[in-house]
Amino acid sequence: MESQSQQTSLDKVEAALNEFWNTYSKQLPIKGRHTEVTIKPRVFIGDELNPQIIQKIIEVYLLKMSIKHILSGKVVITDSNLQIKNDEGKVIVEISNAALIKKIVNQVTVQLGRHLAEKKLVAPRPNQIYCLGDIQGALVEYLKQSEKCDSKNLVRDATVLLLKDKQLTR
Repeated sequence: MESQSQQTSLDKVEAALNEFWNTYSKQLPIKGRHTEVTIKPRVFIGDELNPQIIQKIIEVYLLKMSIKHILSGKVVITDSNLQIKNDEGKVIVEISNAALIKKIVNQVTVQLGRHLAEKKLVAPRPNQIYCLGDIQGALVEYLKQSEKCDSKNLVRDATVLLLKDKQLTR
């Protein structure tokens, strides 16, 4: 009886992950003359979750994070990796995929711009999309006004990462 209930639970998890993949993957069907085929990854490979699905879950989580995640230090960005921490501050995921980190840095730039606009440190934009040039001066001033932060503060980490290309120093 236990194996049947475990099997149904496993089936529910697999169905939920398949639905997640269908919702968030951007794979288009392969079209033939009279057929269409959509390729989906296997959810489990042996006893482990498929790495493609793990990466997509992390990517969706990071793309949906808010400025509160950034300010609380639950997500820490450095030059070489990105860490997601639990409520106790323990690292639960560490990512070193450069393309994903670049995508997240772009998102952080927009979110920091929105945050600075709420604090009236930069002029608000109608579309709420900001680039580094829009926020760099206000971001440096904001950090000068804030308390001394340690490396767990993502605002400082993101600022260092964002301003690195411009070779600015705090």
